[in-house]
Amino acid sequence: MQSYVVPHNHQASSALKERSRSKGPKKSLDATTATAAAAAPVAATETATKDDASTSSEEKAKKASKKDRSQSRKHQSIFGTLLGKKEERDEQKEMKKEEKEAMKEHHAEEKHHEKEIAKEHKAEEKKIEHDHKVAQKQAEHEQKAVEKKIEHEHKKEVKAEEKKIEHEHKKEVKAEEKAEKEHMKEAKHETELKKEEAKATRDTNKATDAATAATVAAGKL
Repeated sequence: MQSYVVPHNHQASSALKERSRSKGPKKSLDATTATAAAAAPVAATETATKDDASTSSEEKAKKASKKDRSQSRKHQSIFGTLLGKKEERDEQKEMKKEEKEAMKEHHAEEKHHEKEIAKEHKAEEKKIEHDHKVAQKQAEHEQKAVEKKIEHEHKKEVKAEEKKIEHEHKKEVKAEEKAEKEHMKEAKHETELKKEEAKATRDTNKATDAATAATVAAGKL
């Protein structure tokens, strides 16, 4: 409870001061003033009592209000706890649902990613196979070109060798023919010499026979 100080009555004190100052015969006015001055503290006390009662009622009302608010907060706390648990369960269900949806989306993304990787891998294998075939064809083409060049060079060398051999053979044949002609010429010359020698021998023999015959004939004479 609050303490109140009785307010000081300025009018009563002023009246007392006026009474002490005035020395005249106005007794009725002084009596009225004195009565008012005496009544002022009583009125102030009654006012203070009423204020105290009002304050006490207000405090009781405040306490009741505090108690009601406390009970309300308690009920709200209990209701809030139950509601919070329900909301928490709902949130957990929602979170599980979201997690399930997220896992589903994650698996779908993984499958899509795996499909994309498999597709890229297949495309890469196809590209590698195509490049391998192109490289193989290129290598075969180059091999054929090399083999064709080697064959051409070989034919050229064989042809040159054959031509050289043919030229050498012709040269040898000509040389043999020339040697044969020379041999035949020499043989012919030897034959002619032999013929001439035989003729000369015959001529000599004839001359000898003729001389012998002449000698014989001369001896007979």
